[in-house]
Amino acid sequence: MVNKVFMSAIAGAALTAAAVMTSSSAQAAIITNHFRVDVTSGLLEDQSFFGHFTYNDAALSDPTIQIIDPNTGNQIINSSNGLIDLSFNFLNNTYTQASDSGFPDFPTINFVGGSLQSLDYIVESLLNPEPIRSFVITFDPFIQGSVFVGFDGVPFGSQVVSFGTVTYGVQPIPTPALLPGLIGLSVGVLRKRRAADQAVSLDS
Repeated sequence: MVNKVFMSAIAGAALTAAAVMTSSSAQAAIITNHFRVDVTSGLLEDQSFFGHFTYNDAALSDPTIQIIDPNTGNQIINSSNGLIDLSFNFLNNTYTQASDSGFPDFPTINFVGGSLQSLDYIVESLLNPEPIRSFVITFDPFIQGSVFVGFDGVPFGSQVVSFGTVTYGVQPIPTPALLPGLIGLSVGVLRKRRAADQAVSLDS
């Protein structure tokens, strides 16, 4: 009888621990994704531009705030259900989620089966409208990837003058505030290597 009570207590504790672990793993996370635009043809060819977006991924699992695109069936995160921040540095100007012509419904981050597919972002009015007047970042079903398209007028109503690919999950570029620290780290590593080389030279 004692053994049965003891085993029952252990089983109960194990179930409780498992429930806590499951609950913890299902908790929402704040995620920042850095992306890079590589222009492959047209104006600005061979140039790269960087940005990032931050979102709460609760919208991927919480049915009370989940948004499903009726046309594609994709899960969507926008400013209403989890998009916290977006920043894209293009031609020395910074564009945010509020720069999208469809804000606050757009921009959107699109997911398929919980995996990131593409940012959907349209900026119609650039701060310096030369050499490109507007741009779009979206998913291209023909190449099955995320693309950047630059126009000489309004998006999809004018000539395409620039085209490129978008890569997500890239390493963030160093900001001016981080550069002194990175330089100091490099100098420190170099000094250690030189000291080690000198020690080896003296020993020999």
